[in-house]
Amino acid sequence: MDDLKADFELMVSNTKLYYKRGSPEYRDAQELENLLGKAVGSVMAGEDPSQTLGDREDSDLGEFLEELFGAIMTAADSTEPSRLLNIVFQLLPSRKRYPEYYEHISDPMDLKTVAEKIQKGEYKEIPELEKDLQLIFSNARSFNEPGSQIYKDAGVLSKLAKSRTADCVASLVARQARGSRSSRRQSRQVYSQGIAALQYEDSESESDEDSDLEDMDGSTDPMWKLYSAVRNFTTERGVEIAEVFL
Repeated sequence: MDDLKADFELMVSNTKLYYKRGSPEYRDAQELENLLGKAVGSVMAGEDPSQTLGDREDSDLGEFLEELFGAIMTAADSTEPSRLLNIVFQLLPSRKRYPEYYEHISDPMDLKTVAEKIQKGEYKEIPELEKDLQLIFSNARSFNEPGSQIYKDAGVLSKLAKSRTADCVASLVARQARGSRSSRRQSRQVYSQGIAALQYEDSESESDEDSDLEDMDGSTDPMWKLYSAVRNFTTERGVEIAEVFL
């Protein structure tokens, strides 16, 4: 552990020595240095740093993104409450089985892709999430016949996304103005994690090839946890600061 920590520290110090103070590279090195200290402390305490280092300034945004996504995931048919409306929009059609879909739709989008972007912190504003959701529903209405069940469901979810986006934006602005945090949303279910993990029909064989990497990601080795936390850390600007050191 000491050797690994020393190598990380050398990497940071070399960067700070070479780049001008105040440059993006110098600031990234400072942030990585701060992250390293927290990660080492977390690992030494027997914790998983990937779970304990996620408290960032944009956590409020993340909560409201999950709330908006959750509204879509829990929307049900008003005449048949047991039928959730999101199911058909979770995964894009198979390119092999439905090539005509991709001939007609120039900008495909599905809930899995949206969920992955939420998990990666790619949305910087709530309307960005709504834009992708609306793309899903407009694609569905463009490809399917008016009056079909998918067409109708897309219309319902489109209206829901628009209204809930307005609510979430207003609530986020109000919370930021108060400078306070609410614990009300902390206990809500995080739907994006499960949807992001869904597999496409055409990628089943690829998932087998990646099984070895998945096993590594689940390693309990403290050194692997430390390496993974530093290697995969993303800044508030959406930059993987470790990439420049690879």
